[in-house]
Amino acid sequence: MEVSQKPCTIYLARHGETEWNLSQRLQGHMDSPLTPLGIEQAKKLGQRLLNVKFDAVFSSDLGRAKRTAELVAIEHKLLVITNAALREFRFGEGEGMKTSEYRDKFQQTISQRDRLLYKDRINYRVSPGSETINEMLQRVTLFMREVAALYRGKKVLLVSHGGVLRHILIHFNFATEEELPYNSVQNTACIIIKTDGAEFKVVETMGVTKKRL
Repeated sequence: MEVSQKPCTIYLARHGETEWNLSQRLQGHMDSPLTPLGIEQAKKLGQRLLNVKFDAVFSSDLGRAKRTAELVAIEHKLLVITNAALREFRFGEGEGMKTSEYRDKFQQTISQRDRLLYKDRINYRVSPGSETINEMLQRVTLFMREVAALYRGKKVLLVSHGGVLRHILIHFNFATEEELPYNSVQNTACIIIKTDGAEFKVVETMGVTKKRL
């Protein structure tokens, strides 16, 4: 895959650790604050990216992502622009549940989903009110295309969520779903993507564990 000679470079990062991360609750479009460790992780992300000259910083409008983005953006003297397109996958009725409770309550639909090939799985709705993976990918990639068009030849930081990063990496052929199991994208992980708005190329990952099969 080739991108244009003056692509936009997107740094797509996950937020820092939250209280619900610790208690293993599904956040989705709900929210919980960063833990003290999450705040430190965000500050360290800012330090790691200190030498990158960003032209803009965007984040999900959920508090955990916005706070992470602010702690990075302050190092670059930039304001954070929030957008709901960068939100986490919506779990519908499953939001706020512990992951074990979610698996128990929706055991039948999860089992049905897991029997599907990935190309079919992304259009499967597990719980009432939830998004499909494909619906989430469509809103996120559309936003990334818009950013690429506005910031051609520039560098932009987008702060989003673990599910978003995981499925973006699968969607852009960095890895298969089996190679990127749940929890393979750490808090404040970052992936670097070159794009001309049409093609996307993952050029580097930080804080992502790709499983060997």
